[in-house]
This record gives sequence, structure tokens and C-alpha cells, in this order.
Amino acid sequence: MHTDHQSDASRNGHGRPAKLAAPGLGLIELARALGQVRHEFGRDLPLQTLRVFIDIALNPGTHMTATAARLALGKSSTSRSISALTTHTWRGQRGPALVAAQDDPDEGRIRRLHLTSRGEALAMRLNAPDRDGS
Repeated sequence: MHTDHQSDASRNGHGRPAKLAAPGLGLIELARALGQVRHEFGRDLPLQTLRVFIDIALNPGTHMTATAARLALGKSSTSRSISALTTHTWRGQRGPALVAAQDDPDEGRIRRLHLTSRGEALAMRLNAPDRDGS
């Protein structure tokens, strides 16, 4: 029995209030972004990969370890998502070339991540207000 008058339906099963959405994109914006990517590339982009793309767009020059930490992802999962955003071919499909990795001139073990011109154009479209006003 709860003493704080909060219903069981609004709890996550661990006695803490449940969160409705992660910080950042709202659910409507996220659905619109996924639809836009599907429209442009003719295939779905996994949500995790879209999150990595957005992180790189918001943090130009970041590196894989920092992106993984910000998104609370494993390094191998983050690396796969980054590869999927570059020109690497996987399952017979060439990557969309949205992200480029460049060697850091001061730290040879780090590759800095930046959006390509195609990635910047997509980020601008995803960030544009919805045309129907919603």
C-alpha cells in the first residue's frame, strides 16, 4: 500500500514514479523523424542508430566513447550504429553516408565524428517544424 497517494498504474514496479518519455525528442517528433528517414532511404533506421545520429548532430567532433556514455549504450552497439551511418556496406546495402569519422590529430586512438553534408541536410529537415502544424 502506498502512502503518497500515487496510483500503482503510475509506478514502474520498483516503487519509483514511472517516466513517460526520455529527455530530448518528444514521442511525436521521434515518430516524425523515423518516418522521414524511412521516406528518404527506403528502409527503417533502428531507433538506437537514430539516437546516435542525433547525438553526433548535437555534439560535432564527439567520439564513440563519449556518445556511448551520453546515450547509456555499450561501446559495441554504438560502434555498429556509427558504422551504419557511414558508407560501410552491410547486408548488401551501402550506408547512407550521414556521418564521417576523422582521425584526431592530437590523439591517434580517437576518431572524431561529424555529420557529412548529407547528414547536416537531414538534421536540418528533422529539426524543421512540421508542415501540418502539429
